Amino acid sequence: MKSIQILISFFLVANLNFSAKGQLFFNSSDTIEVLAPNYDQLTIKHYPTDNQSLEEICEHYGIRPIDLSEYNGNILELKLDSTTALIIPIPKSAIRKISPEKGAEYLYHPLIYKVKAGENLFHISKRLFNENMDSIQVRNKLDILTLNEGQLIHVGWLAKFGIPKELQTKRLSIQIKQNQINHDLFIHQTESKKALKQEQGSAVKMSQNKSKDLVCLHKDSKRGTILKVKNPMNNRVLYLEVIGTIPPHFEPKTKLVTPEYVAKILGVIDDSFYITIEY
Repeated sequence: MKSIQILISFFLVANLNFSAKGQLFFNSSDTIEVLAPNYDQLTIKHYPTDNQSLEEICEHYGIRPIDLSEYNGNILELKLDSTTALIIPIPKSAIRKISPEKGAEYLYHPLIYKVKAGENLFHISKRLFNENMDSIQVRNKLDILTLNEGQLIHVGWLAKFGIPKELQTKRLSIQIKQNQINHDLFIHQTESKKALKQEQGSAVKMSQNKSKDLVCLHKDSKRGTILKVKNPMNNRVLYLEVIGTIPPHFEPKTKLVTPEYVAKILGVIDDSFYITIEY
C-alpha cells in the first residue's frame, strides 16, 4: 500500500510540474490560434517570456535550433523577448482531435483557426487538419456548412507538455540531412565574403523533373555553388546546389529553375513562384 501511495504522489507531482512548465510557454491565454501559411504546413506563434532560452523553446517544441532559425529569418542572431513572435511549425499528428478525458482538460491548449476568404468546412477539416468534417461541425455547433471569413473554428488541442521530437523529425526529415550538408557548404563558401549577393524574383518548377535532390539551375552562378533560397510566403528555406545554367527558352526574368520535389518542400503549388536568393 505504501508503494502505491508513493507512486500516486509521484504521478501527481510530475503532472503538476509538467503542467506548470507547459503554462510557461504561453503568456497570453490557454487558447492558441493555429495558422496555415500553405496547405501542407501549420504553425503557431510563440511569445517568449523573459526567462526562456532558445534551447528551452526548441526542446519544448521538439525542433532543432537551426530549423527554428530558418522558420524565423535567422532568429538565432536576435535577442529574444516578449515582443518577439516566434513561428513554430506544428505537425498535424501533434494535434489531438478527440476531446480530452474529463479532468485532463488542463493538460491541453485548445486550438482555434481563423477562416480565410473562400475556405469551406471541407477544405479546413480534410485538407488542412486531416480531420473528420462531422467532428469539427459538432464541436463548433455549426448548423450549416457555410463559413464566414474571420470566423473562429475550434480544430483540436495541443498538449501543454510540448511536441515529441519524433513528430517534428518525421515531418522535417525530407530536409534535414542534405539540407544540413548544403547549409554547411554555404557557410564555408560565403564565410570570406564581406557581403552576400541578394536576388529576388520568379522561380519555375519543372514538373517533369522527378529528381529528389536539393538542386537548381541558376543564370549566373557556377556549377557547385550553394544558394540559400527562401519562400517569403512561409519563410521556408532550402540550400540548393547549382548544377547548371537556365536554358535560353525560359523567360529572361526567371531567377531559378527547380525540380518539382524542391518546390514541394518550399511549400509551392503553382508552376511559377516568388523567391529570394542569397549566395
